[in-house]
Amino acid sequence: MLKNVKRILLILTLLLSFQTYSHAQDVTVRHYIVAFDQAVPMYKGMFLRTSLRSTIEQILRDSGLSSSDYLTCMSYSIDMSEPSMDRYAVVWTDAAGEKVSWRKVDPATNYLADMGDWVTMVTPSHSFRGENFDSSIKRDMASLQSMAKQYAIKAAKYQGSRPADYDEDIPMASADETILLMVTDEQVNGTADYSKEWPMVRDAAVTNTPAMARLESAAFDFMQTFNTKFVFDRYQFRSNGRPVSQVDLSGAYKVVAYKLRPVVKPSIHSVTDMPGVMPFKRVRGGYNLALDVNAVDDAFSIRSLSFTIGDDEDAKSYVALGSNFHESIPTEQIKDGTAVNVQMDLYYRDGIYNGAVLRASDPLYSQGLNLTQTVRIDEDAKVFGVLPLRDAFWWWYPTDAFKAVIVWDAILLFVLACIVVWLFHRWFIAVNRYVPSNDVIKLTKI
Repeated sequence: MLKNVKRILLILTLLLSFQTYSHAQDVTVRHYIVAFDQAVPMYKGMFLRTSLRSTIEQILRDSGLSSSDYLTCMSYSIDMSEPSMDRYAVVWTDAAGEKVSWRKVDPATNYLADMGDWVTMVTPSHSFRGENFDSSIKRDMASLQSMAKQYAIKAAKYQGSRPADYDEDIPMASADETILLMVTDEQVNGTADYSKEWPMVRDAAVTNTPAMARLESAAFDFMQTFNTKFVFDRYQFRSNGRPVSQVDLSGAYKVVAYKLRPVVKPSIHSVTDMPGVMPFKRVRGGYNLALDVNAVDDAFSIRSLSFTIGDDEDAKSYVALGSNFHESIPTEQIKDGTAVNVQMDLYYRDGIYNGAVLRASDPLYSQGLNLTQTVRIDEDAKVFGVLPLRDAFWWWYPTDAFKAVIVWDAILLFVLACIVVWLFHRWFIAVNRYVPSNDVIKLTKI
């Protein structure tokens, strides 16, 4: 009885998971990253006002923040006296000591106010400075605006612990779209080219030039690597009923929106071992499709597989989480020549952010992550290689057509052998029976 209850609970859990995922497929999950530029002291008063907090909350609502999305908040700047790129972009810590990273919030509430004191969160000064920071000494800060977006994405990488039994191929947090909101004056030091802005900051009179120079090689390597993997597109959201890509705040500060876009455009066959022909297997009542698809490129892992069988109003879709797909398709749903559309969503394990998802429904990736095949069914389930095995006579081995046919072959051979023996017996009796003629047999009356 207990085993049956456990079995029922397991089935219900799987059904609920499927429904949740089906619903999630219809919703675009976004990761909103809000990055505050800390390097402009003349606007500090505006920056610390709680009215800015309400403004940011409203901008996020206008940009479409929902309860299914994620939120990360951070500040960025570099201490020119003790420069460190590890302390350049710093994720906020709330009143409970938790990082404001990949946080789910209720957009209908004052969620930023609920996290803790605004001034404490928005100015994590100790995080930008070195261990020898002396608050009595005035420090000059630089925004390094030409590097800010890239390092903000790096800082937004999920840093939580991974359970021991969690699949290594599945990221702990991921989003269909990543939206970066920069709260900044967008002022650069001379040029927006990081290879030219860096020397200007490095050689400034207030900069610890030797320390800055030691960081240059690693910082430039990171920027070059990042720019081969991602680009930033200006992102439009609605504000006061009209589409905008930035909102001006008091003074020179503004909120500028960008969308992170992976440069790579993979195809199903280039990054996975998806077979060229779908291995449909005849079973009683239809066909079974069993796939265990694996990524052959370490930069990707499979989030989901979906198959649409048929290309008319009777088409039916099947969805599976992960890389394993096992489904039975009724006989009436599939026949030789039926079209099968395959869609695959991928996790992009880029090594920097590891939070991007490439969706087959996204026009940027749809060409590579959709493919259509034509079903070719070789009807080999035939008794004596001639008679198709119909479901009405498929009484054994429901998932193995070959064995079912072998049994029928054996039965029919046995029946045929019995008939042959019987006919031979009848023939033998007929041939060997002695029937004398009247000329031979004479009756004499005594």
